[in-house]
Amino acid sequence: MSAQPQPATRNLGGRPPGINRRRKELVDGYVTALGGPDRVTPLQMVEIERAAGLTLLAQEMRAKALRGEDVAITDLTRLEGTLDRATRRLGLNIGAAAHREPVADLQSYLANKAAGGGP
Repeated sequence: MSAQPQPATRNLGGRPPGINRRRKELVDGYVTALGGPDRVTPLQMVEIERAAGLTLLAQEMRAKALRGEDVAITDLTRLEGTLDRATRRLGLNIGAAAHREPVADLQSYLANKAAGGGP
C-alpha cells in the first residue's frame, strides 16, 4: 500500500484560518497592479511576497489594537511605515493614487485654458 496525501484537518503553525487565501489575494492584487504575471520579474515577486506578508502583519496588529488588546503603537506605526515603503518600492503608492484627481490630456487642458477655465 502506498500512502495517499490526506487533507489537513487542523491549522498547522497556529495561523488564523484563511490567512493563506488572503495572502494569495494580496499577491494576485499586487501582480495585477504591476501589469500581470508576464510583466513581473522574479525580483519583483520577492518584493511582492514581502509586501503581502507585511500587509498581513500590519492588518493583524491593527485589528488587535482596535479590539483593545495591548499593542505598542510605535510598533504598529513602524510596521505600517515599512509596508508603505515596500509598496512604494514596487511603484504602488496606493494611498496617494486613491486621492488624486484624474489628469486631463494636453488637448483638454489647452481647450479649458483657452475657454478661460481654471488650472
